[in-house]
Amino acid sequence: MVLSGRAGTASISLSDAVFGLTLAACSGLAITAETVFAKRMNEVDISATGVLALRFVMIALVGAIAVFGFGESQMGDMDGGEIGLVTLKILILMVAPLYLVGKGLAITSPLTTGIVAAFGPTVVFFMQAAEGRVPTSYWVLAATILYVVLTCASLLLRTLRTAGKRRHKI
Repeated sequence: MVLSGRAGTASISLSDAVFGLTLAACSGLAITAETVFAKRMNEVDISATGVLALRFVMIALVGAIAVFGFGESQMGDMDGGEIGLVTLKILILMVAPLYLVGKGLAITSPLTTGIVAAFGPTVVFFMQAAEGRVPTSYWVLAATILYVVLTCASLLLRTLRTAGKRRHKI
């Protein structure tokens, strides 16, 4: 939809659209990998704090690569108070939610985790629509709803198949 101009972003170039889609795909893969690894770590009794420690280090490394590897860093222009404020914002906006996600992953089933994660694109769509800075379209809304429906159906079928295999082994 982005490449065909139906996403509400027809004013961007094809190369920018491809770059944006590539970044979105990489982000989705990273989030999925983090969720799967966090769930598996919880299943082998690694605490939410341990999961958070690993995720935070990974995020810090990716952030450092992005800041220092791609373009000029703004860190040199910041004094100690500004760096402290940025650190506080990171703790509030990244570390606390990641800890809560880790606690949630520890107590939910894979089906519940997958369904909650599947609603992410739809939530983002409505948040962007409410904010108004990013143009939206009915095509994107339809695609995000279709994504949620197909993802939830896939998760449900996999769960039923797994439950059926367990029942036959008994």
